[in-house]
Amino acid sequence: LAVLLLLPVCYVLLRVLFFMFSWPFAAQIGFWGAVGITVFFTLFLLYRLTNKFKTLLSMNSMRRKRGGKK
Repeated sequence: LAVLLLLPVCYVLLRVLFFMFSWPFAAQIGFWGAVGITVFFTLFLLYRLTNKFKTLLSMNSMRRKRGGKK
C-alpha cells in the first residue's frame, strides 16, 4: 500500500524536478541528460528520506525495549 501511495508522489516530484533542472541545462546536456540528472536527484532524495525513517524507527524500537525492561 505504501508503495502504491508513493508512486504518484514520486511521479509528481519527478516532473517538478525535471522541469527545474532541465530548463537551465537543456541546451548543454539535452533531454536524456536532464532525465538522468532528475532520476539521480530523485533517487538521492529517496535514499536520504528512507535513511531518516530507518533511524527514527530504530530509535522508537529502542525506546520501546527500554520501556519494557522497566
